[in-house]
Amino acid sequence: MKIKVAVVGASGVLGRNLVSLFQREGRAVRALVRFPENIKGLLADDSEALPCDLLKIPDSLLTEYLKGCDVAIHAASALPSRPYEKRGSEWELNNRLRMEGTSKLIEAARRAGVGLYLQQSVVSVYVNGDDRWLDESASFDILPHRVVETLAVADMERRVKEINPRTMGWAILRGGTFVGPGTEQERLIGRIRRMEETVEGEGSHFFSPVHVEDMARAFVKAACVKPRGGIYNVVDEPLRYGDYVDYLADRERAARPKRVRSVTKFASQRCSNEAARKQLGWFPIRSFYSPEVIAIGA
Repeated sequence: MKIKVAVVGASGVLGRNLVSLFQREGRAVRALVRFPENIKGLLADDSEALPCDLLKIPDSLLTEYLKGCDVAIHAASALPSRPYEKRGSEWELNNRLRMEGTSKLIEAARRAGVGLYLQQSVVSVYVNGDDRWLDESASFDILPHRVVETLAVADMERRVKEINPRTMGWAILRGGTFVGPGTEQERLIGRIRRMEETVEGEGSHFFSPVHVEDMARAFVKAACVKPRGGIYNVVDEPLRYGDYVDYLADRERAARPKRVRSVTKFASQRCSNEAARKQLGWFPIRSFYSPEVIAIGA
């Protein structure tokens, strides 16, 4: 019998990559999505799509959906159209998915006898590290303009860490800034082409990208390793933000975005992926500088 993987949020940019990669590895997928018709064209014969609004589905039905699955993945999100704007109202739905949705899925997975729970998280909540390397022990930033997101992420991860590893394995995969098709990078490139993008300050702060397919590969690796509790940064080589946008502009043969004076000090997050490399056997294969990553919409 094939190992079956339940993916909540399977129609999102990460979820679709998860479905494709797990099926490529020979695993059947049970895609739990609000609108199953949006994902059916991606499913193999032994996979299926079931209707699931994580915040509304009855607990008993969610448990039934998870029965027979060896792995449950929480990849559901509802990010604001401009994620870097931290207004609380725009983050409400996403934060509810992270907190209420996480508790609900964990409990249903426990009742259904799922062996492994995998949670998507983010490195963007780390404190400003300047030029220092940040591993998984880095503190979360609770400055006023960032607290809307960071408190929800901290609460979400706390709920996962409370899982008894003797009854169900678990891992938290903290992803970097997604690049690749369907990500915010596409919209950034569009703004660069239209000369609408600016860089506040000098853009000297670090950020840690990861191709969305590489992020999905980390979940596949974790499903193979079956950790009984682990937290992993899933990132490619960190870059300075100004260098990143300049490189995109050069590749698009567009003008480099102008720098504008700013009093905002952006968090510099130079994140290490050493734990994921050593413990999961994961490493990025979709390098940021690969043409297929950058030449989006060409």
